[in-house]
Amino acid sequence: MNFAALDFETANRYPESPCSLGVVVVREGRVVAERLWGIRPHRAFRTFERGNTWIHGITAAAARGWPEFPPVWEEVRPLLEGLPLAAHNAPFDLEVLRRTLALYGLTPPPARGLCTVRLSRRAWPDLESYKLHRVARALGFSFKHHRALEDARACAFLALRAAQALGVSCFRDLEDLAASGSLEEGYEACLEEVPARMAGGAHIPPFRGPREEGAKARVASTRLLDLDREEACGRFRSSDGSRVYRTTLESCTCPAFRHHRVPCKHMLRLAAELEGRKASGE
Repeated sequence: MNFAALDFETANRYPESPCSLGVVVVREGRVVAERLWGIRPHRAFRTFERGNTWIHGITAAAARGWPEFPPVWEEVRPLLEGLPLAAHNAPFDLEVLRRTLALYGLTPPPARGLCTVRLSRRAWPDLESYKLHRVARALGFSFKHHRALEDARACAFLALRAAQALGVSCFRDLEDLAASGSLEEGYEACLEEVPARMAGGAHIPPFRGPREEGAKARVASTRLLDLDREEACGRFRSSDGSRVYRTTLESCTCPAFRHHRVPCKHMLRLAAELEGRKASGE
């Protein structure tokens, strides 16, 4: 069984902003190579958003001395040559690679994709969650989540274990169960969209905190239902108790954020809770 497992971390909401890439190469069912790269995002997508940095720990200062994507790709491409690609939530990682190649005018290899989220659902249909760290934990695999190489290792592990669970010995048979398209699909459209997306990436709104006592009071009054520190997200009850809003550091399902597209009181409370718990070591 031959394939390459990969994982990207991004600086912000745009897939064109990779800041880290981990690759694990599997041949004949065994890991034969693994690499980690730090990447400085393209100048149009160089803003590091708070939520992304919270998740993976990479800052703009850390990335300043790293190479941009083209020289990294010169090292990555030979490792991927002729191999199908596996990723946990493959549509995301393939989109990062596809759009970043388009951003720099680089030609994608003819690689097929496989999603280990979908594969895990087929192999272990009774799990409560199919997030990477939770599937891996259920199978006894320990790793540090949201670190590109660690996630790629976990992805490779899941693909191999799923093959065993499903009685499959050929990666092509796994693709029949959990295919995620090819890297080339949609590439031409990505090329056409580069100018518009570069303009958008250059104007990512900053995350601003409350400045007035009234705003602070509104933030403090929000009703937090639960908090997921690993995913940097939470759920809040609306003021009248009739609705529940899902909130991250970059977005919220509440009307205030949907209408005005600026950080709402739930996002500010989430940021305060995450920072407070991190400071206290919880």
